[in-house]
Amino acid sequence: MTATLQNKIALVTGAGRGIGRAIAGQLAAAGASVFVNDCAAASVVDCVAELHKNNWQAHPALADVAETDAVRQMFADIARAYGRLDILINNAAISRPRLCIETSDEDWAAVLSVNLTGVFYCCRAAFPLLQKSESARVVNLSSVSAYVGKVVSDNAAYVAAKAGVDGLTRALAREWAAHGITVNSIAPGIVETELHAQLSEAQRAQLPALIPTGRLTTTEEIAAAVSYLIAHTSSQITGHTIHINGGMYFA
Repeated sequence: MTATLQNKIALVTGAGRGIGRAIAGQLAAAGASVFVNDCAAASVVDCVAELHKNNWQAHPALADVAETDAVRQMFADIARAYGRLDILINNAAISRPRLCIETSDEDWAAVLSVNLTGVFYCCRAAFPLLQKSESARVVNLSSVSAYVGKVVSDNAAYVAAKAGVDGLTRALAREWAAHGITVNSIAPGIVETELHAQLSEAQRAQLPALIPTGRLTTTEEIAAAVSYLIAHTSSQITGHTIHINGGMYFA
């Protein structure tokens, strides 16, 4: 891949596996120095080691995005190392599928704290560093479930959080446009990740039938959309949500 992100500093949250890991790899391959965030130390170490094997620049950024002090410390570390941030990818998320009436206060709070409040914490802490970039980009990961209400399982907390991510994206796009910072989101449909490997064979066999194109989206396809949104030629795109779902939902 042509190195188009030379000298760019990026942070990807939830980069230990799945979509976040694919995004971290694509940014690093393009020349960016990538901070790999996750709340699981083993996942961070493994991802950083994999990127280093390719002689790409990567740094561990162990933190739980739901903890405001941990988030502040993570961005303080980036500030000390580089003094700025060019690319912020808010990908970290958890899921606790439940019917609304079966969702406990604890489950609701846990999902909202990571999937929505964590995005807010990271954006707020990143702003001073993003201001120092000549072409700052923020991409938040939403979900098709925020638009259709349910995909595979009933998941009221997850749906609400992801809908909030898109709302926050539009709010920040307005607030930060004057600072030269674009803020967009990507709403994937059903993506082939480790999470789906945990489903039964029968459940996995049913997934393609939910998608008009007949197949799951790959993590590389999501990463490619991120690359598009952070490109110099996309500087007039802000406040938008790109839907990548194989026809499950049309914006």
